[in-house]
Amino acid sequence: MDGNLSLILAFLVSISVVLALVIKFKLHPFLSLFIGCLLMGVCSGLDPMAIIKTSCKGFGDTMGDIGIIILLGVAMGQILHESGCTREIANTMLRLCGREKSALALNLTGYIISIPVFFDAAFVILIGLIREMAREGKLALNTLVTALVVGLTCTHALVIPTPGPVAVAGNMGADIGWFIVYGVLIALPASLIGGVLYGKFLGRKSPIFLTDEEPDAALVEQALAKSDHPSGALGIAIIFLPIMLIFFANILNAFLDPASSASRVVSFFGNTNIVLLITVFVAYFSLREHLPEPFDTVVSRGAESVGSILAIIGAGGAFGAVIGASGISTAIVDVMQSWSIPVILLGFLMSQCLRIGLGSITVSIVTASAVLAPVASQLGASPVLVGLAICCGGIGLGLPNDSGFWTICKMSGLSTKQAFLVYPIPTLISGLVGLAVLLILNMFASSLPGLM
Repeated sequence: MDGNLSLILAFLVSISVVLALVIKFKLHPFLSLFIGCLLMGVCSGLDPMAIIKTSCKGFGDTMGDIGIIILLGVAMGQILHESGCTREIANTMLRLCGREKSALALNLTGYIISIPVFFDAAFVILIGLIREMAREGKLALNTLVTALVVGLTCTHALVIPTPGPVAVAGNMGADIGWFIVYGVLIALPASLIGGVLYGKFLGRKSPIFLTDEEPDAALVEQALAKSDHPSGALGIAIIFLPIMLIFFANILNAFLDPASSASRVVSFFGNTNIVLLITVFVAYFSLREHLPEPFDTVVSRGAESVGSILAIIGAGGAFGAVIGASGISTAIVDVMQSWSIPVILLGFLMSQCLRIGLGSITVSIVTASAVLAPVASQLGASPVLVGLAICCGGIGLGLPNDSGFWTICKMSGLSTKQAFLVYPIPTLISGLVGLAVLLILNMFASSLPGLM
């Protein structure tokens, strides 16, 4: 037990240093994670050269597993964003749901758009429309903002090809197809309860109405009328195309002989990299007349924007490799068994604590998955469920150390106090809803497809 205690202390020290470097000294998370990785190796007694080799291998293995997926996912999102399709998805949802269900429409819009498009970009695109809807319809602004924010956050944290969940699935060794399927399913009730139900409650209890400016009804009317922009329905179809292709490939392979030619063909075209490559070209050829710049320029801009995220995820992979080499997973397993802590709950709590400290959803869930991947393996837990529990922990409590918090304040015109009510609290509710669904699924894991 003394050896276990020393390893756990080494881990706590390294994590504390990472938090201090990011929060106190404002060091980039990539450098902070890499320093924490080296410190973990030294404190756990690994040979110095072994630390370097292990961390480099961990970085390379992580990029090899998920780098292409992230880049293709970002390229798809960039095409949707620059073609104007993102805004048209919101228009489509508003036409389908009607003005009386604006909160539901915005929540579903956020849920769909944030699968390929980053949170900040999607919020900036839609906040003008939200403010005009609030003015013209005399609707509570905080209800509408909450609905959109929670929808955006849930799929950002749970659904591939967003970089965070891609990295979690890779670290956990989870089947990406089933990770997507269950991520989509879990994100929906989490989004609706935290976004729509809580948002309406907030709007009734302490509504915020906009009366300071003359309304620009044209924005709302445009949302409810036909548009010359690309079809919102087309955008939704493009977003869900890779999800459906991977899902059907998994279903077909369940009935095919793994050694057959048909199974190999299905596996090839159902591979996440190939599916996303197909989707990128489908998006381009469907939306190219609406793109303001050439295809290579649009894709290059998307690749440039994701460089920092790839570095962070790679550093998380290096950190995880050193943690695995240190043997701390055995120590954590021993502690969990003595305290009777379910690994799903531990994954949620660890990523939630990191989210509070680091602010970033991506950094917190990547770090937590790097630590817990060998633990879940040793315990025989479902890598899909543990990985999604980690993602659920990353959903909630976006505090002022999260850039998204200030994006919401600045763009919506809410005060800091008001922003606390529309971001940290409802996302925490959503994360807890997701955890509850996961615990129910875990009860039936042996009989559900893709979980064991």
